[in-house]
Amino acid sequence: MTKLRHEEKTGNPVLDRKLQAVLDHKSKFPDRFPSIKKQNFLVRVAEKGYIDKTAMRSLSEQEKFDLANLMVRSRIKRIQRDPSFFLFNYVWTLDPHDKAEPIKKMPYKKYIWYISEVWKKCRLLVIPKSRQMTVSWTMVALHYWLAAFHPGQYVFFQSKKEEDADILLERAKFIHDHLPDWLRPPGKKSYCWFTFDEINSKIQAVSQESDAIRMQTASAIFSDEMAFQPYAAAGFAASQPTIVGGGRFVGVSTANGKEFFHDLVHDISK
Repeated sequence: MTKLRHEEKTGNPVLDRKLQAVLDHKSKFPDRFPSIKKQNFLVRVAEKGYIDKTAMRSLSEQEKFDLANLMVRSRIKRIQRDPSFFLFNYVWTLDPHDKAEPIKKMPYKKYIWYISEVWKKCRLLVIPKSRQMTVSWTMVALHYWLAAFHPGQYVFFQSKKEEDADILLERAKFIHDHLPDWLRPPGKKSYCWFTFDEINSKIQAVSQESDAIRMQTASAIFSDEMAFQPYAAAGFAASQPTIVGGGRFVGVSTANGKEFFHDLVHDISK
């Protein structure tokens, strides 16, 4: 049986098992797979993610099957390393205000792409926003990506009340449920928890008054509507071990006067 080479592994045991299943099928039925020359062609097509109709007609049914598997492998690897690609290709959102089309793909907006790219590189990020900008959905999706596709992650969703934080988790569950079957990892949502047991990752929803952030060193913390949290300063202070330890902190909020979030955005010390 052919085993995944070290450089082919993603580090995520769930995704690695899916990739191994492709290799197992190939080992069991070697005569059904194309020549090395054709195989290299299929790999290049899979990496590009596109094949024209003329080239597709030249493939046998088995070669089409092989190409589909190669494209899945290529997509999984790209998704794991590129949160923006995941965001704009696989994330669906729910907009209750849109009666005609409430369920829709994450819109491709330049500011959303910019936020995603900055989030990937920065450990401390605060974002003032207005309503209906999809910023909270964006942050939920990015932190879901971190926990669902990377082993050993401990992510916090923080809001003024525990129930509000759990609503953010419900959004993560919505994203999870709308992923294609080949991409969706095993995950379980319960009140204030979203766990991915097979890769030892989890997302916990907490209120601004919770001691959980103070007691745990998180991989990432997403604090939503931070300007409306009376204890935002204490919560931010509790997150310092996460930031110093290499984790991320993101604060997002609409305006609410000149409080702690305002000072943090404008780098005002008091």
